Amino acid sequence: MGVGVGWFAGRGREKRDMRRAAYVEWLKASRNIATWPVSVPPPLPGAVRLPHPANVARLNDATSELQLMASERVAAAAKSYIDKVTSPDLVAQVSGQVEDLDELLARFDALMEDQRREVVTSMRKDLRTKK
Repeated sequence: MGVGVGWFAGRGREKRDMRRAAYVEWLKASRNIATWPVSVPPPLPGAVRLPHPANVARLNDATSELQLMASERVAAAAKSYIDKVTSPDLVAQVSGQVEDLDELLARFDALMEDQRREVVTSMRKDLRTKK
């Protein structure tokens, strides 16, 4: 019986570790959504569209992995985040004529902070961690 309990406990820990790795990857991708890719030259002052397609692609990949590993609550919160990131309303608020890219990226990050916090809270509940 002790072997069975140990096996189940080990499986639970392994599953939690796999979730944690997927969650960390998603968190990195969500933080990078409000950045300009290093491999792409910064735009000249003028028309800018955020979020950058490369960052959206990375976030989509990380969200796909979440759908395999995460609880339904976390997966739903992450999907809601992506829906907001790519919503025409948000894109219109942070795209257009710009003189200062850093200011625009900071505004974009601020607009997404509450939505991101909701995903993080779901992840913490899922992993049973506190902050």
